[in-house]
Amino acid sequence: MKELIFNIFLDGSNDDLLSYINSVVTDRHADFAEVMELNFMYNLSLPDFAKLTNRSLTNFKKEFAEVFGTTPGKWLLTKRLELACDQLTSSHNPVHQIASESGFGKHHAFQPCI
Repeated sequence: MKELIFNIFLDGSNDDLLSYINSVVTDRHADFAEVMELNFMYNLSLPDFAKLTNRSLTNFKKEFAEVFGTTPGKWLLTKRLELACDQLTSSHNPVHQIASESGFGKHHAFQPCI
């Protein structure tokens, strides 16, 4: 079976099939990244983010490393700090509110964006 699939991929007449497979894989990564970008500011656990992206925790961590090139914890911290910094310099909101809205508070309302 592996040899058959390998030969199908190597055959130049199957470029359309390979292009389609590549688009499916690329779209999946795009959807994954989009869900993370829309929800990083929520104070969720990694298992919660995995559920939100419809992946097991193991697959979530693996795909996260492929898409973002870092660990989920480092990426989440960086994104939340960037958001908080932007809010601190561009708004007059109290620090506790900015911290909460940036994902650092325990009581930030969760309304996932999928």
